[in-house]
Amino acid sequence: MRRYGNFGLSLIELLVTLSLLSVVLASGYGFYAFVANTFARGEQQTNLQQAVGAAVDYINDELRNVTQIEIISVGSVLATNQIPVDMYFIFLNADNALELRRRGASSILVNFADYEVSRATLSFRRVSATSLAFTLSADRIAAPSGSFAVTTEILLDNLLLSSTEILGIAAGEAVRFAKKPLP
Repeated sequence: MRRYGNFGLSLIELLVTLSLLSVVLASGYGFYAFVANTFARGEQQTNLQQAVGAAVDYINDELRNVTQIEIISVGSVLATNQIPVDMYFIFLNADNALELRRRGASSILVNFADYEVSRATLSFRRVSATSLAFTLSADRIAAPSGSFAVTTEILLDNLLLSSTEILGIAAGEAVRFAKKPLP
């Protein structure tokens, strides 16, 4: 009688193999989760930086050619139905959003709540009679946590040409401006 060999695995060998495979797969998943989380945080930070950069560029474009500008406090911003024609406001509203307000309409330039920012600040200050600086800063609560600030100085071309000065307080959280001379 001929005996054939055992070609299968014993229960012990199978359990050792499965436990080693579990350790390898668990460490692989841990590495994948780390990479995916890092990528997502980097993407959120990049999206926030792009949104803030676009808002800063927009504010620069809006203010560069104004014919009248006044630095004010946020409490002096008018409701949309009270704003005169050709008058605009840029400020950080109570909902932590950067807002451009004009007669009958309002536009949100950046809503910081979308980027998990706990506190954002916007400040304007007079550098000279025809030069304005503003700083936009934010503190993130979600990872990657931290804060950032962007400061820009703008030479107000039309004020320089018309011998008009920046009005209002020396530093404030909002600006009121006109693109055409007011009556």
